[in-house]
Amino acid sequence: MKILLIKSRGIILLCVMIFFFMAVSLPTEIPAAGATLNFQTAFDNSLVEVIEPSQRHLEILITAPESMERVRRKRLPLNIALVIDKSGSMGGEKISAVKQAAESMLDRLRPGDRFSLITFNSRPEVIIPSELVEERTMARTLIRSVRAGGGTNIYNGLRAGYEQVQQYSSSRNINRVMLLSDGISRGEVLCTDVALREANNGISLSTFGVGINFNEDLMASLAENGRGMYYFIDHPDEISTILAKEFQLTEQVVATGIRIELELHSGIIMNKVYANNYDIQGSRLIINCGDLSAGERRRYQIRLQPPVFKAGSYKIGDVRLSYTPAGTDQTITAQQELSMRYQPNIAGIDTYEDKGVIERSSVFLVQYARDDAAKATEQGNIQQAQQILSQAQVHLQGKTAQSAKLRKEQQELANYAAALKTNMNHQQKARLQKAVKYRKHMIEGC
Repeated sequence: MKILLIKSRGIILLCVMIFFFMAVSLPTEIPAAGATLNFQTAFDNSLVEVIEPSQRHLEILITAPESMERVRRKRLPLNIALVIDKSGSMGGEKISAVKQAAESMLDRLRPGDRFSLITFNSRPEVIIPSELVEERTMARTLIRSVRAGGGTNIYNGLRAGYEQVQQYSSSRNINRVMLLSDGISRGEVLCTDVALREANNGISLSTFGVGINFNEDLMASLAENGRGMYYFIDHPDEISTILAKEFQLTEQVVATGIRIELELHSGIIMNKVYANNYDIQGSRLIINCGDLSAGERRRYQIRLQPPVFKAGSYKIGDVRLSYTPAGTDQTITAQQELSMRYQPNIAGIDTYEDKGVIERSSVFLVQYARDDAAKATEQGNIQQAQQILSQAQVHLQGKTAQSAKLRKEQQELANYAAALKTNMNHQQKARLQKAVKYRKHMIEGC
């Protein structure tokens, strides 16, 4: 009996030791159980009239709760490349502000983080190769040595930034390139292609357009394909604040590779998709949502034309969410079934309305209308731009009485329409256009 008891105690002790070893050996950055994204779907009205179904808006909302950051045992290591345009147009106040922002970023990095600095004009230059953040005196000296001059080739600078991050890219890090430029560059297709390819390899891209002469369509497209954020920096004194904001979001990334797949009934028509980065394949819609930081959200809407059905309830599709918790190799999926109820007449249909979805559908419509008007203006079609804005104003008629948000949208539409009729100089026009487009890009976070 004593021998058996000793053996039993030995086995128990061995099990405890194995358990303890496994516990201390587990990667500390793995999110705790239950640390998942919130995933919600809603129609503006799930009740449909049988004979003549009217359009419906489907809303998809993804939220990263603050708790996702709190349950992670420690902040993930960062693997960052800061890619800075140092062409001649960046001289003076701009390059000074960028260097100050780069030093501030250096101060916020922690042991275990990796940082690299790449500058570019016509050619790229690796000022600081990717290195662990330890002694920072030399890095500061190198940052302060940057001088502006030359032309602009974003692709070469971007590629050099990716090469630095690629060397130490890992699912256990947050891998990101941050691109800052104030100019127009050739090779746009090459830029967007490399951004998409590297995003699929786990390296995201955020872009910062400075001033009024950069190509905002390119910078926004790069961020969308790179699954990062796009920022419009109107004045150099905003550079430090906005770079600090992006750094904080990068520190708090909790989910990467977020993807929505919507599979609809073949009889449904998708009339409009309010999303920055999506692909339609027949009755299937794919939305690439990028990364999410703790407390962030992404909201999308799809305007649908339901098919004609007899009275009753019908499944009309499925929505599937997939993502990777930051710091892991696992994939989490969630799925929701979509259904609508048909009835012979529209009596009482208003009682099934979701007022919030309805209000936001108008906000989406107005923001996208302003963006379309901005694009028409750039092509010299001022009359077409005014028609687009007028149609949006008509849409809002009767909808603003109970909504301060829609009254604000209505006023901004009127202000933009009035501005297009004035004799703005180049700077005023460029600034206005960029601000309008930026608002539309940012609406996903509403």
